Amino acid sequence: MNISFSGKYKSLDSFEWLNVPMFAVLTGPNGVGKSQILELVYNTIINKVGTSERVAIGGVTVGKHEVAYLKGEWNLANANSIDLVAQQQQLNKYYEEFRQRRGQVQGEAKLRLGHVFSDIVRKTGKSFDLISKDEFIEHFPPVLVENENQLGQKIAEIFYNYRIDEIELKSEGLSEEDIFARIGQKPWYVLREILKEGKMPFTFNDPSKNGIRDVFTLRMFNELTGDEIKLADLSSGEKVLMSLVFYLYNSRERNTFPKLLLL
Repeated sequence: MNISFSGKYKSLDSFEWLNVPMFAVLTGPNGVGKSQILELVYNTIINKVGTSERVAIGGVTVGKHEVAYLKGEWNLANANSIDLVAQQQQLNKYYEEFRQRRGQVQGEAKLRLGHVFSDIVRKTGKSFDLISKDEFIEHFPPVLVENENQLGQKIAEIFYNYRIDEIELKSEGLSEEDIFARIGQKPWYVLREILKEGKMPFTFNDPSKNGIRDVFTLRMFNELTGDEIKLADLSSGEKVLMSLVFYLYNSRERNTFPKLLLL
């Protein structure tokens, strides 16, 4: 990938960065423009409204929905309780928005949702007004990250969805081995292993004892002290690391990862 810029943006002047590797780290004193380079790249990819400065990006194409940008002081929200009713209400809300907006959404906060809506129209081969709720739900992704402050909630949804699938498969008489072959490893095992590999002293509760009607609330603990830690209270560095844990899980278990991750 090559990145070049001509003009002036905050403290940045024209620059050219050739042969940017797949993994790159920007270093330097405060105030030299490291974060501003990331802003410029992000603003260019999403064509951010209200900004005019753009970089030229060569050698790779990144869609608006394929970039994730974790700013220095971003908010990581605590997870809400989740159950079957809450999940159905959320799907109904998405479907109503899909119908009201005629399958189209705009704005920076809706880039990924807009891509999902367009993808549903493409997969069904129908115009938005002919797509039934059942068809919409069938093609809606199991987990949608609209913005990065939802990552805690998305971990909760991954845990909960797996547990519901597990209960249903057990009711069909499948063995533990068959369930593993069908839906993979328990996600809380995978995330705990990633945390351990990253030498992060955190762990999560899980819904392994939940029944199908039970509510699940994700909670995080310091593994050394046993104290509960709110996701919103993590330091900015810890929030970035926790987001990487989520993306590594998605990469390992779901083969999905932002095409471009800016930290």
